[in-house]
Amino acid sequence: PLLLDAAEGTRTARLMPDEGRDGQTYRVVEISGGGATDAVRLYVDSRGVVERQAYTDSDPAGRRVLVEEVFSDYRPVDGVQVPFRAELRHNGKAVLERVLTNVKLNSDVDPKMFEKPAR
Repeated sequence: PLLLDAAEGTRTARLMPDEGRDGQTYRVVEISGGGATDAVRLYVDSRGVVERQAYTDSDPAGRRVLVEEVFSDYRPVDGVQVPFRAELRHNGKAVLERVLTNVKLNSDVDPKMFEKPAR
């Protein structure tokens, strides 16, 4: 969504200096605007996939927190590279890990999934 918004002109994207980390160099794209108070930085690896995104936010006590989402285990799904694993970090500490087991793009959804369950 960030990149689509930038392409449509509702956000601004700018190329930042490359950054090195863990022996790899990343292209850094900073996206700002669109009502967000802080910019989001996307770290693109040599394959052209986003390996990490980072931004600052406030915790419930009002302290600034560096929020990072690190993506891995990219697999092709209908011609699109999808990260099957993501780790959410606050100030470098892992707070959540997400693992996908199955991904379908543009598949039909059974309308019954949206029905309220009977009591």
